[in-house]
Amino acid sequence: MIDTGWTWDQVGRLTVPRFKALARAWRTAPPLNRLLAAALGWRAAAPQGDLAAFVQAMTGRAPPS
Repeated sequence: MIDTGWTWDQVGRLTVPRFKALARAWRTAPPLNRLLAAALGWRAAAPQGDLAAFVQAMTGRAPPS
């Protein structure tokens, strides 16, 4: 959504062939927000949290080892 400016409904109607075409186009001409982030050397932070606690909270069971 962020890269396109589309609504969730518009993104939901995107077909696989059109998504692949969009991804090919972005390899040649990436969205401005990605170009700026790359130019500034910005990287998204790694997700924080305890995966085991999340799985247990969602399923009510301890995750498999």
